[in-house]
Amino acid sequence: MGAALFACASAPVAGAATIERVGPRLAHPWGMDFIGTDQVLVTVRGGGLQRVNLADGSAADITGLPKVFARRQGGMLDVTVDGPHVYLCYSADLGGKSSTAIDRARLEGDALVERETIFTGNNPARSGHHFGCRLQMAGGYLFASIGDRGDRDNAQDPAAHAGSILRLNPDGTVPDDNPHAAGQADGWAPELYSIGHRNPQGMAVHPQTGEIWAHEHGPRGGDEINIPQKGGNHGWPTVSHGREYATGRRVSKHDSLPGYVDPVWVWDPSIAPSGMAFYPAGNTGEGNGRKHCRVHVPALSGASSGGVAEIPAALSGDARRGRAARIRAGHPRRADRPHPRCGGGARRPARRRHPAAERRGAGRAVHVAAVGGGAI
Repeated sequence: MGAALFACASAPVAGAATIERVGPRLAHPWGMDFIGTDQVLVTVRGGGLQRVNLADGSAADITGLPKVFARRQGGMLDVTVDGPHVYLCYSADLGGKSSTAIDRARLEGDALVERETIFTGNNPARSGHHFGCRLQMAGGYLFASIGDRGDRDNAQDPAAHAGSILRLNPDGTVPDDNPHAAGQADGWAPELYSIGHRNPQGMAVHPQTGEIWAHEHGPRGGDEINIPQKGGNHGWPTVSHGREYATGRRVSKHDSLPGYVDPVWVWDPSIAPSGMAFYPAGNTGEGNGRKHCRVHVPALSGASSGGVAEIPAALSGDARRGRAARIRAGHPRRADRPHPRCGGGARRPARRRHPAAERRGAGRAVHVAAVGGGAI
């Protein structure tokens, strides 16, 4: 199973990864996925999508995109490729308000064709906060994260899409075995898989168990890694380690309660994680066998103002000025992107909250990695 590698490394690891810039400079690249082994689709938060060739560095703009609400944290966000289909997660412009939406299309040349909107969140708002918006295919389903849109009460409202993890069929319909597939008859939105999430911006599928793992931004000490549970309530804001930005007071006096799902991991202070991947333990060089160490990515000096960089899978450096990156694993070549709100530095060890994470991690040669810096 996966061992979580998220506290501070005790020392820099030798054999630092090298960085090669392989694409053009981009303004706020946000999400990416592979097409084959040597091409990636990269979203640009302002409303673009590019195909980048990792072999020669060439890039092409993709046409046929939806109109996006490109304000604050909103815009063109994640992309994932599944067979012939490309899925986009973005903040849709709804005439002065916005909501997280998902489109499905096919890629022909440099154009998206047969594009259709298969989901739009039921919490349109004027806020530019907390769209979440990560996509992941697992077990034949499309999982998607939606943030609470800056209204924390949404996360505890089972009729609201905001503050949740969704599970959809590939065409956007509701799976018959969703925990509340009957929908509003029991007060739950039928697309919901789990609730009680603040702003989940990283998801990955465990390669051995098929479980979805997700991490999310919490305020001032409440960043979490969760294994979303079918029908589960992950607590925000009723249960949280976070503190209010303005006052520093605890959001909740409870960091665990019966009936709520505990996180696998909590960062204190926050690191603003962005991107998450599982990878074979043998890929970490001198990091092999180390547990509970933050996976560091060296400062992306070659792509510091936006771009796609190729980084071998390895631990490296102390990441005092590490940049947050979207991580995709599983291909001979891999590209990571700098996050638009990079910054921050090394942190003290995070608190482990869930003993089950250690049991799940026993005796398997797979690790899960995330990087981060700054605050959201």
